[in-house]
Amino acid sequence: MIGEAPAVKEMGGILTIHKHEIEIKCLPKDLLHSIDVDITPLIDFHHAIRIRDLNVPATVKITGSPEDTVVNVTHQRVEEEKPAETAEVGSAGAEVAPGAVPAEGAKPEGSAAASGEKAPKKAPKAA
Repeated sequence: MIGEAPAVKEMGGILTIHKHEIEIKCLPKDLLHSIDVDITPLIDFHHAIRIRDLNVPATVKITGSPEDTVVNVTHQRVEEEKPAETAEVGSAGAEVAPGAVPAEGAKPEGSAAASGEKAPKKAPKAA
């Protein structure tokens, strides 16, 4: 790849190479070791360089489909962070946020009544 794609530099896109190799037909004396691909025409996300756009000598025939994409620029995929879920306070069975005061009538977290268990009986005091 030669040059710099404006869609990468100015729009923050990602250069995506679809073909690292292509098949050609030619005489052994005309074999190519590499093909330079100028990526400066990639000015936005809608442009692509296709096999038909490659510059090869007339003695070399590319056997792939002329419409196959060699390289293009795609959008960066950014996952949005979901806002932290806030715990509700006061409704039956709802969590109480750490450090928050339970609503009136709510059972304190961790108590036997909150978990549905019976409260343990108190042991008689020794004299």
